[in-house]
Amino acid sequence: TVPLKGSSIANPDLQQQALPEVYASVSAKSPACRQFSIANTKVIQEPHDLEVEGDEFVAGYWMEAWTVQYCGNTTDIPLKFTIEKDSTQINVQTNF
Repeated sequence: TVPLKGSSIANPDLQQQALPEVYASVSAKSPACRQFSIANTKVIQEPHDLEVEGDEFVAGYWMEAWTVQYCGNTTDIPLKFTIEKDSTQINVQTNF
């Protein structure tokens, strides 16, 4: 459930958008596992070129690491959030 634990600066909508990709990347490494949870989040690359309107990010990028617990294991998944006026990209690194 969002908001996630930890120090993520992604708003709950961005977190919700990223969750399926994060879980899919872990599932690809451990196909038999179906139990996933986010134990922690942290910013690993500070925001660059961040622009805010109201309480929404409208431009900029940063990286976070989300700690995923799954079937007795724990791993950190790096994510890059890129916000532009008309789009948001969430790139989940799969080489963890």
